[in-house]
Amino acid sequence: RKAVNIIHRSLALQEAARPAYPIAEIYGHYFNKSGNYACLSGLPVECEVLAQQLTILEHWALTEIAPNEFLDKAWVKDKERAPHICSIMQRCDKMSNMVASEVLAGETATGRAKTITRWITVAKLCRKHNNFASLLQIVAGLTFSAIQRLKFTWSLVTSEMKNELNQLKDVVSVSNRFKNMKAEIKRCDPPCVPYVGVYLADLISIEEGVQNLNSNGLINFAKMRMLAHTILEIRLYQQTHFEVEVIAEVIKHILVNCSNALSEDKIFERSYSLEPRSARPMSTESSTSSA
Repeated sequence: RKAVNIIHRSLALQEAARPAYPIAEIYGHYFNKSGNYACLSGLPVECEVLAQQLTILEHWALTEIAPNEFLDKAWVKDKERAPHICSIMQRCDKMSNMVASEVLAGETATGRAKTITRWITVAKLCRKHNNFASLLQIVAGLTFSAIQRLKFTWSLVTSEMKNELNQLKDVVSVSNRFKNMKAEIKRCDPPCVPYVGVYLADLISIEEGVQNLNSNGLINFAKMRMLAHTILEIRLYQQTHFEVEVIAEVIKHILVNCSNALSEDKIFERSYSLEPRSARPMSTESSTSSA
């Protein structure tokens, strides 16, 4: 505990003004609230605008995390001490479910293929904006096994877009503790929205792999420096502002759709209802058009 307090005091000295986004009120009003699901793919919003708003939303969420939430594995041991980290991880899953739900909202394979193509485009733009949080969420949603099994749908997605998705999958791969994503984050200039899970994995590795006390029974300052270095890197990204205007209506739709996305079980159920195992290529389209 004494070692943790030392890091906490050190981080307090690094405290700086956080960028202010007018999102807190929108978030509190619409996230985790039931509402009318209006497919984002159907909104008259360009992919670039959607990517920008996703980026602003994720960066706002990142700035809400206090430094002490990263200490002593609080998000695992005592979630009340790390409310914003836990909120981000919860919403990460919901965002992935939202992307999958949007694909499955299409009644025809053609419509679903268009939605997949649109989300791949949004993911590419998130990468351009250094928004690795949304990039991972979108790729996770598109690579759910319930989405990947839609062979008739994927047959209508161009090879170019499939290749783009494969490249994005490589960026967010969990191999070697997100090695590729870490490398890309290191190369980019702030502002940036890293996926918080990258740092949580590193912090757990340090906490569990290095003793608090050295062989002489004294505080292991080498460990304290490793923890502080990791947290200060996050602080850098928290404090660098995106110069993008918040569009409240788009943020609202993102939050409502995220909150009302299908559960994983419902995603599979919907997937199999749209393209049963025994379905033939033309049966999905023809049965829908005749309904």
